[in-house]
Amino acid sequence: YSTSKGEMNLTGTVENNLPTRSLRVAPSGGNGEERSWSTIYGISRSKAETVRDWLMPRLNQRMDVQALAREMGITSRQAATQHQNWDALVKYLKMYNYAVKGEKMSKSMAESVLLHNVLTAKNNF
Repeated sequence: YSTSKGEMNLTGTVENNLPTRSLRVAPSGGNGEERSWSTIYGISRSKAETVRDWLMPRLNQRMDVQALAREMGITSRQAATQHQNWDALVKYLKMYNYAVKGEKMSKSMAESVLLHNVLTAKNNF
């Protein structure tokens, strides 16, 4: 690709004979790509993909929250909140509670329930 200032190489930089270097700048808005919201079995997924492809099928089977936590790789209460799939597990508990009880649950309540009632030593976490 040729420009008035030089030739663009495969890395996206423009090489020219000037004493300066030109670098690409990421656009300030989104680049059209969604960021990873969860990583399950090594595959990064957006929030929509996670809910549609992982959480809904398991909710339809009424998979319990402990089993889903293990499937997502959350095996320790101490590290749970820092795990890459923590938000997905919180979302699942909220969905599960609504499906079973018909009651909405706040994110902070779901986090508290997970930490104090679900991811416990009694449940082998």
